[in-house]
Amino acid sequence: MSSTIRQLFLCFIVCTAALPLSPSPPLPLSLAAAETVAIDDKPAPESAKVEFDLLRSLHIAVDVKINDAGPYRLIFDLGAPITLVSGRFAAESGMITKEAAERPAFMGMRGEKVAKKFQIGDLVADDVPVMVMDHPTIKAISEILGPIDGIVGYPFFARYKFTIDYPAKTMTFTPS
Repeated sequence: MSSTIRQLFLCFIVCTAALPLSPSPPLPLSLAAAETVAIDDKPAPESAKVEFDLLRSLHIAVDVKINDAGPYRLIFDLGAPITLVSGRFAAESGMITKEAAERPAFMGMRGEKVAKKFQIGDLVADDVPVMVMDHPTIKAISEILGPIDGIVGYPFFARYKFTIDYPAKTMTFTPS
């Protein structure tokens, strides 16, 4: 076999390996519309739509309130294993004291806390674990892109199924 044919064959194998074995059936018309069908006659969970900004860095930024303090702008990061907030935001929301936020801390770390009420738009989650830290990377991003006070990570968004609509700059969340 010539090397060109071998390369084409390998390309074909790699490309077709990612394809599904059978095509997905189209959704019934009633599901394709905005109507949601409940299983076992239980009401369908409420969905919430949240607006976001797309930063020059292509990060998604959302306005967040914690314990009714804010809003502060946080990056919505699908790869973040934690939700992280600045010391200033944590102090204003009552998770730490103002003195604790102003005191020097190793690497800006102020510990893990729980946000009793974590709100993005009309979407409210209770008892969300957060890490209070003045992260140097967040500070650097803030200097370039404007104020950023943390990252929304896995402990928040794992509670929901969600879709991101980039052209409309909205995310739709449905409880899992």
